[in-house]
Amino acid sequence: MYQKKEKNEHGVGRKGYWKPEYTKQVYKLALLSATDKQIADFFGIKPTTLDYWKQHKPEFTKALKKGKMEADAKVAKALYHRAIGYTHDSVQILSNRVEEYNMETKTRRSWTEPLVVPIKKHYPPDSWACLKWLSLRQKEQWADIQKVDINHNITGSIDIHELQNQLSDPNRITTEEIKLALKLGIMRAAEQLTPAADN
Repeated sequence: MYQKKEKNEHGVGRKGYWKPEYTKQVYKLALLSATDKQIADFFGIKPTTLDYWKQHKPEFTKALKKGKMEADAKVAKALYHRAIGYTHDSVQILSNRVEEYNMETKTRRSWTEPLVVPIKKHYPPDSWACLKWLSLRQKEQWADIQKVDINHNITGSIDIHELQNQLSDPNRITTEEIKLALKLGIMRAAEQLTPAADN
């Protein structure tokens, strides 16, 4: 039967649209790394309604945060193990050939059956995972992008692309610009230009 949409006292959504079981469902969605848009699509609501639920349904918000934190913790643990390397118990399944000889009938019978051998698998540390972990935990020392502190004794604006073009032609660049390029680290060739420019 058709149900007329009615605004609730907050002017959002249908009256009585909220259901307590959504708390358990949003927890599971968060564990699966669902985005807010995916969660809204799952419940068949607009993102604004989801925002309203997050603000006015504390049990819903708590379940959402808990699911996200647990999912992030699992990923962090996996990244950590990949960074330092790890060993775990496993099995290797081999093909075992079995032969049987019957003394009474003087016949030989053979077949193949699986042989399960317990082993330990070792995964060495992964350099990418190490760098990723350190770049997140110690940004100042390990981030790919670092802030460069340069002296502000140069007046006017600096066009990095123009400076790079000038570095390719020693006659178009001053000693001060070469020193600036070295500080910015934008071109190794500037090191070769420095002695010629000082003359």
